[in-house]
This record gives sequence, structure tokens and C-alpha cells, in this order.
Amino acid sequence: MQQPKQIDLSKRPFLKICYDISYWFQRTFQRKKLFRKVAIHESGHIVFSYFYGFTVRQSRLLIKEPGNGFTETVYGKETIAANIIMKNWIRDFEQQNPDVQKHIHRIAFHLMVILYAGSSGESFIKRKQSDKNYNLQISGEDLIGINIIETFLTMTGFPIDNSIVVKNTFNLYEQYPIFKESILALTDKFLTANNLSLTQKDIEDTLTTINFFEIREKIIDANSN
Repeated sequence: MQQPKQIDLSKRPFLKICYDISYWFQRTFQRKKLFRKVAIHESGHIVFSYFYGFTVRQSRLLIKEPGNGFTETVYGKETIAANIIMKNWIRDFEQQNPDVQKHIHRIAFHLMVILYAGSSGESFIKRKQSDKNYNLQISGEDLIGINIIETFLTMTGFPIDNSIVVKNTFNLYEQYPIFKESILALTDKFLTANNLSLTQKDIEDTLTTINFFEIREKIIDANSN
């Protein structure tokens, strides 16, 4: 696997200016390209949410804000764990037994992968064979969420190098073609949908059509041995 290069635009002011100029140009003259970009991004979040056993109630591209999107993930039986992580409920975490704490740390890792999956999906799909690295740009709500999880893990005695999470995410993309296939299928669905939005049924029907859930089980079984 090629070594990913992560770029935090908040720490690179000149690069951020260039990014903002590029965004203005695309928003003005290349709206379709921008919508496809964010469709890939949101599809990455969706696919990995389902891979880790969550569901998505809805996802949409913001028509009045080209380049931005929104995905509503439902955590189901892991809702309490997700709240402990994302709201930094350290006292609640400390009240759990060691096995539950270990499980919450595992969920935190999964949530980080989901947050990285949008931008890394973009990078993976547009990467050329001649490129030596992935140019991974994390910003906005994804970066905020990642920082929250990192803080939680550090405060609960389980600090993690986020480059490990990034490598894990890219490794999944590289090892299993179903992730790219799923993202492209959802992207096409986004761009032909009314109001550029998908319901839970739209998402699950699309993933079922390409046998995502069946392949997912095989991947999980293979990695559990």
C-alpha cells in the first residue's frame, strides 16, 4: 500500500487559500463535478457505516452549498457507546467493566474509520497509478469528529496514532473492490435522485443490488479467523 499523506488545511493557510479559490471556481463553473465529488465523499461515509453494522437514515447533497453534504447515521444498539465517545462522557466510560470498555474503544476506532472514509474514498477513486501517495485532505465536520474521538481515546488511556486508522481505511479500499463498487453505485444513485438525496431504502436497495451485504459478511468472517 502506498503511504497516505494527510493534509490538515487548518494548519496550512496558504494551501487553504488555494483550496478556497479552487472551490469557488468549481462552485461557479463546475457544479456537476463538485456534486459528484461530494457524492463520492458521502457514499464513503455510508458504505463504511454499513460495513460496521450501522445504518443510514438519509443522506443528501446540499444543492445550495455545492461541495457539502449530510449523512445521518443510526447507531442502533451502539447508540450509548457512540454517545460516550462523541460526547466524551468519561465518567460513564469509567463505570463500565473492562470488557465493555474494550468494546467502546473498538467502536471508537470504527467511528474514526467512517469519518476518514469520505475523504479517503475521494482520494482512492481519483488516484492515478503514477501517484506515489494519497493526498488526503481532512477538514470541516469530519476533522472535528476525528479530534473528538482522539481526545476521548487519550483521556481513557488508549491513545491511537491516527495514521494507523488512515492506513487501515486505505487497506480496506485496496483489498476489497466492493468498497469502490459500492461508492460508485451510490454516487450514480445520488446524481440521478430527486433533490440529490437518498433515503435509507434507496441506500439499502442499491447496496443489495451489488451484493454488498453478502460480501460484507464474507469479509468479516475472513478477518475474524
